[in-house]
Amino acid sequence: MELKKHYSFIKIRVLHINYNSFKHSSDTVKHCIQLCKKNNLELIIKNIKKIPVKKNFEEVARVIRYNIIKKVLIPKEVVITAHHLNDQCETFFLSLKRGSGPTGLSGMKLNTFLDKDKLLIRPFLDISKKQIEHFANKKKLIWITDHSNNNIYYDRNFLRKEIIPILEKRWPFFLKTCFRSSTICSDYVNIANNLANNFLQKNMLLDSSLNFFNMLFLDVSIRKVILRNWFLKNKLKMPSYSVIEKILKEVINSKKDANPKIIINQFEIRRYKKYIYIFPVLPSVNSLILIWHNINCPLQLPYRFGFLENNSYGMKIPSPKKNDIVNIRFIVSGRISIFGRNGSRQVKKIFQEFNIPPWYRNRIPLIFYNSDFIAAPGIFLVDCIATKRNKKSCFISWNSMLLNNT
Repeated sequence: MELKKHYSFIKIRVLHINYNSFKHSSDTVKHCIQLCKKNNLELIIKNIKKIPVKKNFEEVARVIRYNIIKKVLIPKEVVITAHHLNDQCETFFLSLKRGSGPTGLSGMKLNTFLDKDKLLIRPFLDISKKQIEHFANKKKLIWITDHSNNNIYYDRNFLRKEIIPILEKRWPFFLKTCFRSSTICSDYVNIANNLANNFLQKNMLLDSSLNFFNMLFLDVSIRKVILRNWFLKNKLKMPSYSVIEKILKEVINSKKDANPKIIINQFEIRRYKKYIYIFPVLPSVNSLILIWHNINCPLQLPYRFGFLENNSYGMKIPSPKKNDIVNIRFIVSGRISIFGRNGSRQVKKIFQEFNIPPWYRNRIPLIFYNSDFIAAPGIFLVDCIATKRNKKSCFISWNSMLLNNT
């Protein structure tokens, strides 16, 4: 409010998230309404249905809280939270309990981008709760106590009420040194992340596949940091220590002729030649047949496989005849001849020659006219049948990121 007095152009909005999980939740809502009314501030209240989870309540509540904040914030708006030094120390201990590495032990950041243009700031991270209370009393500020913080069933409250006060009594400087340790961890994390991101810039392709072969020349500890950052680049949850170990052992370090696969949180991690891939687990499309009623209109493919389109920069293939049923399939077997090459070969062998990973082969839209296999757009044209069907041509392109690494 002091800032607003000096800078009238500043607009302040207040967000309160009511979890409705505790007896005195309504008291906090009333306090927010009164305070904002008194100071002529816009108040946004988000009511959450009671969270049934008990074991992971704090984590579930945190995810809900930050999702709401991201939705409420408008572009270029900044949200300020009151996290203080005691909160940072509690976060350090919670990370320690989980066996976290330097990233977890570095605690909360002073500034965090929730989106590209939405910033969260924690200006009180190096100020203790006692200092804040002293300031509030001096300024005769009125605040309300969250009684849910007294319930030591929850880990953070247990640390707050039972552990940290004992440590502070023994070592009055403990909060500050804990903060220092978090800061040192954060510095090391920044250095490691810079190294990892430099590697990813040079070794990660547009389809997010990663050249793991070049990782083999690096120390194992750097490999682990690279893999963690690879997950983050793919907008996935930070993998645990055991997940990273599993990827190294079962995917990267498996036998050269192996076709390794692990599934983590509905994502598959695979290896093919020098690259490792990560992509969502998808249902089988082997029995799926799509009818392309009008090739002059783009055909949307399922499961984000992209779309097919008849345009000037696509692969040249014979146009369908008037009564042909143009259909798209995702599996084919047997021997075929492809245009521009002598002799016939197994389809599997042809895909290998084009460096198509085994699990991508049934994601490629295969063009059929009736039951005749015509082409794998952007890859090959089937000889004999396709080239002798029609002298007129069309140009079919497959807009997909699946094959950027071949």
